[in-house]
Amino acid sequence: MWQELPEIEKDSAHLVVEQGEKTDATEEGGGVIDSIRKKNKFTFEFVLFVKKGDKKPIEDDDGIILENYAVRLTPENPTTEGFSMGKTIVNCEETWSSAEGKKLKYTFSGLTSVSGKVLKPYPPLKTFRLFNGKYLKLIKINKNSVFRFLTKN
Repeated sequence: MWQELPEIEKDSAHLVVEQGEKTDATEEGGGVIDSIRKKNKFTFEFVLFVKKGDKKPIEDDDGIILENYAVRLTPENPTTEGFSMGKTIVNCEETWSSAEGKKLKYTFSGLTSVSGKVLKPYPPLKTFRLFNGKYLKLIKINKNSVFRFLTKN
C-alpha cells in the first residue's frame, strides 16, 4: 500500500550530522596528549506543502509522535547509494504564512538500532521488505531522489 504525500518544498530535504563531542587529554603545559570523540548524531528533515484536502502522513499530537519510525533515502538512480536509519523519533512542526500557506516540517532523529548503528548506507538495487509488520511507503522528493519511510499498517 503506497501513500501519496503533499508537495515537498524544493531543497528542504536534509541529512544533518552533529559531530560527536570531543574530549582531550592534555599535559601540564596545555598540549594535547590524546583525544576521543563520541558518536555523531543524525537527523533527517524535510518540509511538506499542505494543500486543501491533504492529510498528515504521520499523525501527531501537537508535534509529538509517540511511535518510532525507520527512514530511508533511496536516490532515483538505482546505481547510487542512499542511507537508512532503522529507528527514529519523529517530530512534526506546523507553520503558516500568508505568502506560502500551511507547511509541515518533519524531523526524524536517529536512535541506535538493533544493529548498533544509527545511520547505515543503503546499497543500490535493494528491494522493498517488511519491517516489524510495517510496510515501506514511497514518497517522491524531487526529480533526483525518492524518500521511503515506514508507517504503521
